[in-house]
Amino acid sequence: MSIPAALQGGAARVVVVLTAVLVGHFVAAKLSRLVPRLLNRVRDLDRREQQSLRGTSKYVLYVLDAVFIVGALVLLNAPAATQVYSQVASTAPNLVSSLLVVVLGLIVINLATKAGLDLLRRVGFQSYMRELGMSSAALRVLSAGFKGFLYIVLLQATLSWAGIGDTFVSQLVTASSYAFAFLVAGLVFYGFKDLFTNFSAGLYLKNSSLARPGEKVHLEDGGDGRIRDVSLFSTVVDTDDGYSVLAPNTEIADSRLKFRRSRREVETLDDIKQYFVAEEPELSGPACLEMATAVFGYKLSQDEIREECNGQGVEPNAMQETVNELTDGEVSADYVNHDEIVDLEQELKAWFSDGGLVVLDMSKESLFPDAPDSRYALAVSVDENEVLVVDPMDDGGVYYAREDELTRAVKDDLGGYMVLAPEYTTAAWRLENGLIYSDVDVYDDLSKNLELRLTRILRQGRILGSATPEPLEKFMKRWRSSEGVDKVWTPRDGDS
Repeated sequence: MSIPAALQGGAARVVVVLTAVLVGHFVAAKLSRLVPRLLNRVRDLDRREQQSLRGTSKYVLYVLDAVFIVGALVLLNAPAATQVYSQVASTAPNLVSSLLVVVLGLIVINLATKAGLDLLRRVGFQSYMRELGMSSAALRVLSAGFKGFLYIVLLQATLSWAGIGDTFVSQLVTASSYAFAFLVAGLVFYGFKDLFTNFSAGLYLKNSSLARPGEKVHLEDGGDGRIRDVSLFSTVVDTDDGYSVLAPNTEIADSRLKFRRSRREVETLDDIKQYFVAEEPELSGPACLEMATAVFGYKLSQDEIREECNGQGVEPNAMQETVNELTDGEVSADYVNHDEIVDLEQELKAWFSDGGLVVLDMSKESLFPDAPDSRYALAVSVDENEVLVVDPMDDGGVYYAREDELTRAVKDDLGGYMVLAPEYTTAAWRLENGLIYSDVDVYDDLSKNLELRLTRILRQGRILGSATPEPLEKFMKRWRSSEGVDKVWTPRDGDS
């Protein structure tokens, strides 16, 4: 049986190709063994270098085998090889450009991650992570994760550039993005959780009526101190033994600090009535001081106050000195003239929220046409645009007066108001530092720190809708008299 010529030619080509591959492999194997031996004789390599050289020669053997196999495939199927060559030649520019995109992306990624790591090290982020109990290698792990995410993005960009289908890669990038975002959010929350909790506690403390600068506190360790400052992240307490304690706001909020109550809360109308004292003729000033000091917990009589004033019961300076003297300096006072008042309502709210009371020096004829010759009345709270006043005159009692009418009454008589503040309150701290005016232009020499503190105090007064105890709100809507004043109670009502 004869073999066709085509098959004979194909068989011969197969035999030649297989022989070439076997010979090539044999030659390559001999060279991979011979070259290390020759180099060892020339350089006298140590064991480690010999192992490395043997590994390299093994890879060289693999490369030579691959070259011989590729050559055999070309010889066995020359038309197919030509077609492959044509396709490679047509796609070579696109492949080269994609390769350049990869190289450029790798350069940019490495430069960006290195610059980011250097920046974080310079700002002390690594030290902060160590303070949180995390290893210094955590920063490198975070950098490696971010770099891996950028590599995936680079792969997607390269495939898009090359025009290769990238649906799977796009989905992979999207999933990786969500995973990386959750990872970063978790790390940020864990790393800054104390900062966030202190910030929240700071907002709570700054809006609290207790934790305010100047307030006296009793510490858990048994000592006493006074709050100097409350920021958004920490609180400073000056202790009585001469130390200053800087504590995170979370510790202040969680601790069992005891605050001294500087004045009993006026919660009901009955509380106000028990402090009410009908004035003696033409002595509304001592009567107001008697009521104010009673609110602060002191038992003083009008006669005692009048005697201490040496008969000058209507003079603000004498009243200020008398209050300070009879309370052994525990209640301080100062006077604001009518031309130094900017916004009476806001100023009163600030003083009330700071723990003080205000004695108004005004023309009562503006409120009551038939009012007797009496100048002073005690303001105890503000509700929206109305001021709750305890008036010691016969037809006064306890009433709400509109802020505009009260301002006119104060300025018509060229009067003003006197602030009374018990110790360890923010109001007392303001008086101690001379921060009695709301207009910063009035001060001759005011430091930037005190100006900022005063601005914060007055801003809180503007934010407050009211500065009055909650149980008194039910008395806001009362019948209005023909004199334009909401009467809540007068001495004529007695105990009814």
